[in-house]
Amino acid sequence: MIELIDDHIEPGFVPELVRRLLAGVSEESDAHLLEELVSFSCAVAAIANHDLFLSIIDTLRGVIGGERLRAPLEPENMSSASSSTQDTTRGSAFSTPSNVVIKGYVKLFVTLMGHNSAKATHLFETLVAIAKLDSCELDARLSAMKLLFRLRADWANQVFLVADTESSSLAATLVRTEAALLRKQAEEANQPSRHSKSEGTATNRPARGASFSQLHPPDRMQAM
Repeated sequence: MIELIDDHIEPGFVPELVRRLLAGVSEESDAHLLEELVSFSCAVAAIANHDLFLSIIDTLRGVIGGERLRAPLEPENMSSASSSTQDTTRGSAFSTPSNVVIKGYVKLFVTLMGHNSAKATHLFETLVAIAKLDSCELDARLSAMKLLFRLRADWANQVFLVADTESSSLAATLVRTEAALLRKQAEEANQPSRHSKSEGTATNRPARGASFSQLHPPDRMQAM
């Protein structure tokens, strides 16, 4: 769509349009509107020149790391919307504004990683910085790390994504999965009964030793 518009308008129209659309985006509280703004801006960034690309990425980054909390959209406010729109908005209602932006970054990175190394490199560095940012919302940092953990490079320095990070076994070892946590709790619950059994065995052993030693004096007297 952007290519069709760009053929019939002045050269500076698209940058000005994006600038106006993103004005005040860091204060946007409507999840669905923010998602649409991020989607449109990232679509423009994918084909824009490098300066406009940097401007879009930096402007959207103003949403990330803020202390502002967005109230989730209430289901009753979406009664007149179509089912597809409801599903989209419902998914956004449980995301922070920062996570909406990060998901846009991730999709844009996947689009650019095989076509534009300069833009992809900038996005990669941005995602790494956000993953380290303590002030950023947790879900946004997790979205960034999920992509970073899937990145691989081969012998020819070609970067690609893997579907499985093979981290399930590591997460289980570190007790970071629900099944591993339940198993650990069950083992801890069984430990008191094991201790009681071992203590009972220890108290019985001295009694057996005493009864055995009492058999020796009569034997010695018979020998005399």
